Amino acid sequence: MDEAEIRAVIAKLKAADWDAEVIDDELSAMIRSGKIIQMLTERKYYPDMTIRSDAAWILAKIQATYAKPNYLTGQLTKWLDGRAAARKKLLNETDITGIVAKLKDPQPIVRKAAAEELGELGSPEAVPYLIEAINDSSEFMRESIADALRNIAEENPLPELIPYLKSDDVHLRIAAAYALGAKGGKDAVRGLIDLVRVGITGSKPEYERARDELQLIGQPAVDELIAVLDERDDVLSQLAIDVLAPIGDVRVLPHIVAAMGDENDQVYEAATWGASEFGEAAIPLLKEALKSENARLRANAAEALVKIPFLEITDEMVALLKDGDAEVQRKALFALENIANLDTVKYILPLLRGPAQDAQNQRTTASYAAQVLRGRLSTPEGLTAVERWRREETGNDI
Repeated sequence: MDEAEIRAVIAKLKAADWDAEVIDDELSAMIRSGKIIQMLTERKYYPDMTIRSDAAWILAKIQATYAKPNYLTGQLTKWLDGRAAARKKLLNETDITGIVAKLKDPQPIVRKAAAEELGELGSPEAVPYLIEAINDSSEFMRESIADALRNIAEENPLPELIPYLKSDDVHLRIAAAYALGAKGGKDAVRGLIDLVRVGITGSKPEYERARDELQLIGQPAVDELIAVLDERDDVLSQLAIDVLAPIGDVRVLPHIVAAMGDENDQVYEAATWGASEFGEAAIPLLKEALKSENARLRANAAEALVKIPFLEITDEMVALLKDGDAEVQRKALFALENIANLDTVKYILPLLRGPAQDAQNQRTTASYAAQVLRGRLSTPEGLTAVERWRREETGNDI
C-alpha cells in the first residue's frame, strides 16, 4: 500500500473508532487477518509524525481489543454507541479479562488504550483493576483511568470509590472525586480541590467540573475552601471564591477581604469581586480596609465598595483623593465618577498638578483626574481647569 492508501485506511479507522456498524467488511477482514498490523508497523510507509501517532493509537486499540484468542471474532467490538441497550448486551457478551491484562502491558500506549476500552464498556467489574493501575507512572495513563472510572460511575453506583476520597494517595483521591463528583458529598471536597491543585490535564473543563460539583456540595465545603483560599494560590483562590461567594457564608468575608491585599493579581482581583458579591454584609470590613496600611487593600476596598448598589460612599472616596498611593487615588477617582455627584468636582480639581506621565511613561493621578473631569463629572469649571492644566504641561497630551 502506498502512503495515500495508508492515510485513507487510518482516516476510516479513526472515523469508525471500532463501531461495527460503520466499519465495512473489507476493513474488518483486514484487521482480523493482521494486514493492518503489518502495514502500520512498516515505518518506512509513513514518515511524518501525524501518521506515526495515529498508527500507534490504532495498533494499541487492536492490541487491547484482541487481547484473548478468538476475542469476539466475526465482528469488531461494538464500543460505546450511545445506546444503553446495546451497551448492556455488550457487557453480557464480553469477558473483560483480556483487556484487564493489558493494563499491565509494557507499552504505555497499550495500557492507555485498555483503560479507555474498559471505560467505554462501562463495566463495574473493571473498577478494582483500574484502581490498582492508578499509580502507573504515566500521567496520561492516570488521566485515562480517571476518565474510565467517571464513565462507569455515570451509569452505576460505585460506593467502593468513597473510601478513596480520603486516601493519602493524591492520585486515588483525584480519580475517586473525578468519578463520583457531587455523589460523594462532603467527603469529595478534598478530592475535588486536588483535581484542580494537582490536575489531570489542566484543562478549563476540569476546573469547571470541580467548581460546579463543589457548588453542589455547598455549605459542607466551606471550611476546606477557606483553608484553600488562605494558601493564596492564584488558581485555587479563584476556585474557592467562585464557590464561596454564591454560598454567602459570612465567615469567609475576613479571609476574602484579606486576600484583596495580596500581591498576586489573580488572587486580589478574584477576592475584590467576591467581596462585592456579599453586598451589605461586606461593608463594615471594606470600610475598615480603607484604613489599612496595605495600599493595594485600600485601593481594592474602594473598588469593591463602589460595586455595591445603593451604597453612599462619597465621603470615603473623597478622603481617599488625599491618599499617598497613586493607585488608591485612581480607584477613588473612578468611584467618584461612577457616583456622578457634581459636588465632588471641587475636591478633584487640586489633583490637576504636574505632568500627564511619570518617568516610566505611566499615566499620573493628574491625567486620570482630567479624564474624570471630562467624563461624567464634566462641569464648566472643571473643563476650564483641565484646559489650563494642559497648556501649562506643554507637549504632554493625555
